Amino acid sequence: MVCAGLFMLGMDVTILNVAVPGLRQDLPATTAQVQWIVDGYALVLGGTVLSVGAFTDTWGRRRSFVSGVVLCGAASWAGAVAGEPWQLIAARCGMGAGAALLMPATLAVIHHVFPEAVLRARAIAVWAAVGGLGGLGGPVVGGWLVERFSWRAAFWINVPLAAVIAVGALLVVPESRAERRTGFDGLGAVLSAAGLLALVWAVTEGPHRGWTGPATLTGFAAAAVLLTAFTWWQARTATPMLPLTVLRAPQVHVAAVALTLMSFALFGALFVLTLYLQGVLGYGPLEAGLRTMPLPAALAAGAACALPLLSSRRAA
Repeated sequence: MVCAGLFMLGMDVTILNVAVPGLRQDLPATTAQVQWIVDGYALVLGGTVLSVGAFTDTWGRRRSFVSGVVLCGAASWAGAVAGEPWQLIAARCGMGAGAALLMPATLAVIHHVFPEAVLRARAIAVWAAVGGLGGLGGPVVGGWLVERFSWRAAFWINVPLAAVIAVGALLVVPESRAERRTGFDGLGAVLSAAGLLALVWAVTEGPHRGWTGPATLTGFAAAAVLLTAFTWWQARTATPMLPLTVLRAPQVHVAAVALTLMSFALFGALFVLTLYLQGVLGYGPLEAGLRTMPLPAALAAGAACALPLLSSRRAA
């Protein structure tokens, strides 16, 4: 059931790309507004997932998962009935907030349900593959819905899906919390969320405002100050949200860099490619969605290949 939630999350990341041309004509929305409609989801998710993940262990993992699913469903309903670009931006940000609750809870539930290392590795490989399949299905499902109905159907689909996942999780997912209940690092959560939001905002606005423009440089400077303050606080508080010993591990550095590069390449390419396929080459939403499938398909295939690689490494 947690993988079903992740599938919905992965689909939400990519489903809107093929709906952009129709959405832009219907509202209408400027290019900057369209980018915020698409990126508002990632902005809130990327800016809050670290702090919300720490909160999840204290508040309850199943509760966080269900709350995230419900929030995604409610925000999707708001997006489906939106009549102005700003309303759609707010709805996408709400979906990002729900995803920030949902995503860390899925991994935390897996760690609780599968305490044995081998089974846990297999479960995480399945988790990653399902997320990739959600991203794979997003453009195709979105393209079919947009062609058959309208761009609003790309939001409506989440409403019944979220309801089924939420009820199923309440029935089959056990509630769990961190074994060691250390207090919630409120200041660390605020500093990390503010710093990451400033960073993601600067990266998102850089192409429009100019990479050396005052607003962009201010965003990067604010992110540097806030994240430096976060690091300083984590080294001194008795209950750090992110122990700095984790960041010193070379495996974490390599994985973080790889994930960052992959995200830039995948989501940037999907946004530009769908606009090019429909606006320049004249493909319909479904045809465009089918032609973007190799990108998320490679992601799902890579996740499936990770399990034997992990097993062989563990055996060695």
